[in-house]
Amino acid sequence: MEREMESLIDNKTWELVEPHTNQTLIDFKWVYKLKDSLGEDETRIFKARLVARAFTQEKSVDYNEVFSPVAKYATIRLVCALAVIFDLVMDQMDVITTDLYGYLEDVIYMRQPFDFEVKGKERLVYRLLKSLYGLKQAPRQWNTRFDEFMKAQRILQSVYDPSVYMKKVNDETFNLIILILYVNDMLILAKNQSDVDECKTQCLTDAVKKGNMSCVPYEQAVGSFMYLMVCTRPNIAFAMGKVSKYMSNLGKVQWEAVKWIMRYLKSTLDYDLLFDGLLDNAKSLFGYVDADYGQHLDKRRCTTGYVFTLGGENIS
Repeated sequence: MEREMESLIDNKTWELVEPHTNQTLIDFKWVYKLKDSLGEDETRIFKARLVARAFTQEKSVDYNEVFSPVAKYATIRLVCALAVIFDLVMDQMDVITTDLYGYLEDVIYMRQPFDFEVKGKERLVYRLLKSLYGLKQAPRQWNTRFDEFMKAQRILQSVYDPSVYMKKVNDETFNLIILILYVNDMLILAKNQSDVDECKTQCLTDAVKKGNMSCVPYEQAVGSFMYLMVCTRPNIAFAMGKVSKYMSNLGKVQWEAVKWIMRYLKSTLDYDLLFDGLLDNAKSLFGYVDADYGQHLDKRRCTTGYVFTLGGENIS
């Protein structure tokens, strides 16, 4: 807790001010987590985070806009196809503590945490200058600051996907550096490793590893499958459509179906999307569509599906 407070103070997240009688004070809570060490030893790390209670925020008072764009998975698969067609270097980065980087546009006051009040100034409150974990507008403010930074570096934003940024370089075969932002993850593509390293140097971040999810209830399991389906496992789309219908009214049969999906995924861990830039039609975009013509047994509805391929693999 002391390290967390020192980090927030060093980041100049707030300033102490006199409380206003007509201003709502945002409450807070401490969130504790036991994390695995990133090293080879088996020691575990105790983490504490100061989190704002967002449910105490009032719309048009403590926040306005909260939408933050994220990259479409069709875009991610598209650039993967471009990477194999043009033999590009691809690298991934992870930005830590993204919620603390954004500058707040709204005036928000928060109480001082218990046992961490400044001596002699216990009656003062925090006026937040930067985003804090839990605030409704935190993801949007991070995205806004990242967008401003990219434009300051003369990296252009795509008009088709606002989470894609491009910068021109001098290369005869592929003259672009492509950067894709998905919340706090970045995907960087370029023809040369030096261009990728230069882009990474501009975006100073620390790489972190993420742990695997253990046993989860039905809703969380289906949500995890949804993430896999839209990323790298489109072959489970039909099964996902079935189990997703019972999120609030599930039974033993639905849970058994979810476990079957788990078993299938476990037995096919080596299945990947394979983009082949050497195919004769690698640069051709193909689209396929089909329907089952009213095969729904209860309502006689049709299920329509489509797929687009580039580089010999599915992108959408």
